[in-house]
Amino acid sequence: MKVSGTISDSYGLTDGANVVAVSSGTAAIHLILTSLNIGSGDVVLAPTFTFIATAAPIEYVGAIPVFIDCTEDTWSLCPESLKQAIIFSIDEYGKVPKALITADIYGGTSDYTVISEICDAYEITIVQDAAEAFGSSYKGE
Repeated sequence: MKVSGTISDSYGLTDGANVVAVSSGTAAIHLILTSLNIGSGDVVLAPTFTFIATAAPIEYVGAIPVFIDCTEDTWSLCPESLKQAIIFSIDEYGKVPKALITADIYGGTSDYTVISEICDAYEITIVQDAAEAFGSSYKGE
């Protein structure tokens, strides 16, 4: 599983290695997409239920956003909709998406085990937007 993401070192959550300070979550996602060489004409997947900061950087780099429905119980990415969005991207744009941006909101998280399996099969990088995930956990962590 390839995962890109950000974490604040302000509270000692990391050892400081590989941490970049930016002005906002929007800037962080923009920087991540740029570092992944995502640009004009590339497809990036994002959930429908999120803050504009998850989706706006896709436009900033000139990529094509394809939105994915969320589940009713976690308000996070629906794995079945993810599969449909990948097929849509291939059929509509003739290309596999380069990245998937997840957004964990209100303490709910995406099912990363299933999502990772799907993304691994297509070599899609997962970018986790956890800006609104304070207090959440996934499989006890």
